[in-house]
Amino acid sequence: MRVKRTSNQEKGGRMLHITGRNRLFVMALILAAAVFLGFYGGKIPYALFYVSLLLPIVSLAYILYVNLRIRFTQQVCSTTIIKKKPVPYELRICNESRQVFAGVQIQFSGENAQIVGIDERKKYRISGGEEIKVQGLLNCRYRGEYSVGIKKIGITDFWGLFTVYFPVQDLYSVTAFPQIREWSNTEFIGWEEDSKQNRMGAQAQEEPDVYVREYLAGDALHRIHWKASARQGKLMTRKYRQFEKKNLNIFMDMQPPEAKEQKAAVEDAILEELLSVIGYSLKHYVSCRLLYEQQKLQERWIKNRENLTELQRWGAKVIFQAERSFGQMAAEERLLLRKDMRNLVITNRITEEDIRALTTLQKSAYQICVLFIAAKEQKSGDYKEDIAGLLRESGIPVHIVRIMEEAADGKA
Repeated sequence: MRVKRTSNQEKGGRMLHITGRNRLFVMALILAAAVFLGFYGGKIPYALFYVSLLLPIVSLAYILYVNLRIRFTQQVCSTTIIKKKPVPYELRICNESRQVFAGVQIQFSGENAQIVGIDERKKYRISGGEEIKVQGLLNCRYRGEYSVGIKKIGITDFWGLFTVYFPVQDLYSVTAFPQIREWSNTEFIGWEEDSKQNRMGAQAQEEPDVYVREYLAGDALHRIHWKASARQGKLMTRKYRQFEKKNLNIFMDMQPPEAKEQKAAVEDAILEELLSVIGYSLKHYVSCRLLYEQQKLQERWIKNRENLTELQRWGAKVIFQAERSFGQMAAEERLLLRKDMRNLVITNRITEEDIRALTTLQKSAYQICVLFIAAKEQKSGDYKEDIAGLLRESGIPVHIVRIMEEAADGKA
């Protein structure tokens, strides 16, 4: 795409920066010329005075000319990116005039994404008609849909008197998906037995029972029931029933995070833990039922990798705006948790009402585990451990994921 610069009216004006040493030089020159003119008069003092006034005017005119005659093109290999997985980024700077341009500087937008490998402090010198290519890596820090790449363009005049920054109007938009990481913290859910059983069931696919049916073209020969075939006088095959699996029921708390400054990081952590848990489940032949609130209680099943990819795409744009906590929903919604499934609650906040609801369900023979996403600045470490302790006393396993402490993530 071709990057365009904006005018004063469109973006609130250009940003004018005057460098320190040359600023003093210009001011001293104008002042000296004015003093010289006042004392002596004549053509030469007037000429010096007008030249000193023309210096900044010519410098600004040069900057405006460069701004009109230089073009920037930035390109990313894809507009859909996985968060924190760098992708190639290319920037091309083209001088469409015949003059040499020096002092061209690029500044990138770094709020949601970073351009790695390109020095923002470098000032480029471009000959007339030349195009230079600069390559780096684009690293998206958060999920979502936002603009990346060039934020503003700085141009310095050939005397080094002024530097003017022009905001960029036409930005490069990308969509960053949350990550699906390898997830192995299964001991607190207690899946080991179910995983082995389901894996064996999936390999066998089906278990034969005592019923038979007439042979159909395409049936495997090893399924033919020879004794029944002899009695019936025609080929009969065993009927099969599907192996029953233990599924996972997940409730994802979508209330806005309490830690406002870490809102994006907390939301990303919730979604990435969810995707990682589901990815692990599918590898072990466990289907997942996901419940969350978006204006009302929503339900979706994830049974294969295609469903997981759809969920990952959905996670890039979903907004955390639930109004009810787990405890409130447990009291108001039927079948929020299931006795015939393992239940996992993923949340960033746990109130006393939530703890009461969880312990009540645990006493009612529900299998429950809690995945708690703890913001770095959220109260104190004792607060997290107190929650884990209260739930552990009721026999509810808890796993704490600490934001900004990836190496320290561990089981509570």
